[in-house]
Amino acid sequence: MRIVISGVIAYLVSACATSSIPEAAVHIPQATTSRPLSSLPAQDMAPGACGLFLFGVNEPFPFLVFEREDSGQALVLVEGAVQTLPVIQARGVFVAGERFSRDYGHDAQGRHYRLEGEVSTETGSGPGLINVLMRVRQVDGADMIRPLGGVYSCNTGD
Repeated sequence: MRIVISGVIAYLVSACATSSIPEAAVHIPQATTSRPLSSLPAQDMAPGACGLFLFGVNEPFPFLVFEREDSGQALVLVEGAVQTLPVIQARGVFVAGERFSRDYGHDAQGRHYRLEGEVSTETGSGPGLINVLMRVRQVDGADMIRPLGGVYSCNTGD
């Protein structure tokens, strides 16, 4: 099962981490209809840039979180809408066996976002990110928890 998920993640990241737009920060989709989004659009990174690509762990493996490290912000898809959130705190290094966490700022509804997970072995696109939980703290103190998986990938300019 882990091999299948790693293969899916590698495929999805290769589709998301193109270098066709040299200096794109984060791509925020433009609302063309009133329908909620089911996945973030593909994201571009300049050569040398690195980022987190996180997907839902169940089919169809929607692309839900993108953080380009040098932008200081993350895109998070929640309830069909893209939230652009500042990175408040980033802990951990992306080395196999290590843990990482990210705290993002509040959205317009006052929700706070936190990611926690583990760094796994190399996937071909970068170190895998496993056992990732996204906790969304609601204003009333309740937590919405979503399991994620993905990769930490860098655009090598190849």
